[in-house]
Amino acid sequence: MDRPIPAFYACYLLRSTVRHQSLYVGSTPHPVRRLRQHNGNAKGGAVRTSRDSLRPWEMTCLVTGFPSKIAALQFDFERWPLKVTFYAEDVYRVWIKGTSQQIAKLRPGISVELDGSMRSTNDRGAEETPQEASKPKGIDALDISYAGLKAHLEKSRQAIEDAEWLHCNICHQGLPSNGAMTLVCPSEGCSALSHIDCLSKRFLDTSRDGDAMLPTSGNCPECGNKLQWVDLVKELSLRMRGEKEIKALFKKRRRTKKQMDAEASAADHASELSAEDEPMDDLVPEDDDVWHQLPESSDVEELEAPKLASAFHSDPNPAVSRPTFARKELRTPDPEPVIEDSDADDWAVLT
Repeated sequence: MDRPIPAFYACYLLRSTVRHQSLYVGSTPHPVRRLRQHNGNAKGGAVRTSRDSLRPWEMTCLVTGFPSKIAALQFDFERWPLKVTFYAEDVYRVWIKGTSQQIAKLRPGISVELDGSMRSTNDRGAEETPQEASKPKGIDALDISYAGLKAHLEKSRQAIEDAEWLHCNICHQGLPSNGAMTLVCPSEGCSALSHIDCLSKRFLDTSRDGDAMLPTSGNCPECGNKLQWVDLVKELSLRMRGEKEIKALFKKRRRTKKQMDAEASAADHASELSAEDEPMDDLVPEDDDVWHQLPESSDVEELEAPKLASAFHSDPNPAVSRPTFARKELRTPDPEPVIEDSDADDWAVLT
């Protein structure tokens, strides 16, 4: 495996808004783009969702928390801390009713919730303000980028590059000078570094699940903060394998003439404001979308309930060279990586 763990990967459940009995299951790193493809608004999609008589489709449910595409495709055997989010209130109520009648309970580490924007007005409370109404909702509000790891990466870079001698906080032995196989606590003010094996064993020893082969979470041996294992290994894989992704994350965006004119206008306006006023002139352009269409494959006729059991694990490569962190002055980005959708028709269930 020579690529970092994806920033986001999810399994999803589509439902035809025309015929609710028609369903489709797939997985993707980009739910918004994938839904547009299924509805024919963008190139791609799947044969099973291409019939106009069933369009438009809606995304009713997402299962997130997978560390890779492979893990998502094998979610029946997963032990990662997963999150099930419903984007259709009626489907959520069916889930609640169905699970309440079952004797077997979901294993620990799986959270289930209805997206807040999908709740009825009575459940949400007061009416939305115009500002709240203008914010992205549902799957449009998902963060599918590595932006959440930026501070963690900066902290790791400083800890690894500035230290005279790296050592593990658990076994007190030396760590590789390039940071390979080294996990860094993301908590502010904490300097804990650990061998991946040492921290894994510490988390497993304090876990209530005696059968677990891989940890899901645990407390930092130095600061005591609760840490998610998948977040730690995701930062490690990005640091060691994601040079292009790091450059894209830290690059300075090229400003268009329209943006520069807008900033100049805002600056002129700011000079006329009183000392108490604060101009809102921050512009955050979005990245260009990149997608890759996969070939269709065979179908199956029924959807089986997931049986979450064993864990997927991918060790980082210890033989990689010292990572190069992109500085903030970097201007010329490499093309963004293509993380393939995995929506082969053998995931499709249409009735």
